[in-house]
Amino acid sequence: MNFGDTTSLNNILQRTGFQKDRMTPTCKRAWLIPLDLCPPLIQAWAAERKDKDFFARHVDFARQEVPGEIKKLLTWIFSVRTADRDWVILFDGRFKQVRKVWDDCVEKAHVDMALLEDLHLSYNDYVEGDFRTPARRLAFGSNKCEKVYLAMPNVKRSSLAASPRSDFNQCGEESSFETQYSGIEMRSLAEIPMLTPEDSLSLGPPPLEQTTTNLRHNLEGAKVNQTISRGRGQVGR
Repeated sequence: MNFGDTTSLNNILQRTGFQKDRMTPTCKRAWLIPLDLCPPLIQAWAAERKDKDFFARHVDFARQEVPGEIKKLLTWIFSVRTADRDWVILFDGRFKQVRKVWDDCVEKAHVDMALLEDLHLSYNDYVEGDFRTPARRLAFGSNKCEKVYLAMPNVKRSSLAASPRSDFNQCGEESSFETQYSGIEMRSLAEIPMLTPEDSLSLGPPPLEQTTTNLRHNLEGAKVNQTISRGRGQVGR
């Protein structure tokens, strides 16, 4: 899929209940963009490495510029979101270069600065055997902190009450009043839930063979209808 193609993105949005929920007055939606799982960001690195796994370490991100598809994706999200109900939450995946892209997008979308926040995630030790673990223990080589860029709905901040926090409070955080989340267990990539093939197909256009089959059936049906119409015309004569 081309994440920079707004036509494809609009088609997917129309197919999902995510867009239908927009018509519900009480509905609150959140656009979640985890960059360390985003194919446009890592596919060039994976192709160079000739690896079938589309994941990369933060040290590999540091060698790349922000792909144009990521910029277009963020621009599109801010163009279609419902400003008074939608949250936009971008996980930077420890990819520092995306900060400038985020700032440019929120500026062009005229998002009120009072509705923007930066959250800080602090992870525990790397999973043993995980390839994201730095191979050499060099100074400042273990980056276990991630930034989250948050654009809140266009509502009064006084209406967003803090809720108690029972997890991710290793540094004494008691509620969502705090912008830091500490003591997060880093999950193995093998544990991360993936879309089933059926769900994935339901989001995109139908496969080519399915489209061809449907077209063939439609053509055959049109020929049958045409034959029936001609027969009726001859009977009428």
